Amino acid sequence: MRTLVGACVGFVLAGSALAQTSTIDPDRAWQRRQADTAEQRAVTDPVGAASMAREERRRMAVESRGAIDAEAIATERRLERVSQAGRSAEPVPPRPARAGERLPFSADTSRDRELFAVERDPLATADLLLERAAEGIAEGRTDAARSDLAFAAAELQMAVGTADPARLERARQRLGELQAQLPGPR
Repeated sequence: MRTLVGACVGFVLAGSALAQTSTIDPDRAWQRRQADTAEQRAVTDPVGAASMAREERRRMAVESRGAIDAEAIATERRLERVSQAGRSAEPVPPRPARAGERLPFSADTSRDRELFAVERDPLATADLLLERAAEGIAEGRTDAARSDLAFAAAELQMAVGTADPARLERARQRLGELQAQLPGPR
């Protein structure tokens, strides 16, 4: 009986000593988790997974400094497969040549320098915006007109207390008239 108990205690102690000497390298575990994550991401986002795999391969090369074991080689190969899968098989077509002329604007921007001057009068800016909004309504550009009217309302709010009250009231009336001309919800 003592022999059996002694043998069991010996096996437990030997197993404990073996368990303490066979720890998993935290760097290798991290690399395996990164490879697992890259492989899982490759299902839904191959390009992102390839980028992630290339970055992890670069990090592995820097950290290992030439000391590579079998597990690191296996992880490297997994990451290489993921990074290769993210590249498209077909070459990307070249961009078409750009035309020399500029595309037309949907709104008149010729007066923007006046609207956004460094030292500007908010009431004068509001007047310009109201004028541009009226033109937009007349030309059927209701979204641009709505935007100009919202900006003009903010400028009129800034002008309270600093501008001539009669001019400010005229601008507010003009704003109300133009808002009434806009179709749809206000």
